[in-house]
Amino acid sequence: IDTILAWGGLAKLIIHSRKCSYNCEYVLLGVAILGSVAARKYSSVHDAMKALNAAGQVIHPSKDPKVEKYHKEKYRIFSELYEQQISHRSLMNQALS
Repeated sequence: IDTILAWGGLAKLIIHSRKCSYNCEYVLLGVAILGSVAARKYSSVHDAMKALNAAGQVIHPSKDPKVEKYHKEKYRIFSELYEQQISHRSLMNQALS
């Protein structure tokens, strides 16, 4: 194994970032989960997550058509910007070669 990617809690972080950005220990929980698997306390990350993490508030997508339209547009813009970034990176790499 040369790389481990760990993430989580983004929805909670976004919703509560103003309220508890200095109080919530998201990174420490992730480290505890990975460390407990590395120490063989749990046989998998999934098992460690189930044991060390409790379900919080479930956040369901909005059913408001305006919100859906907003996010579709936002994603379209993101996709365009991403494609432009790839194109610009290619141009800059060509300029350096």
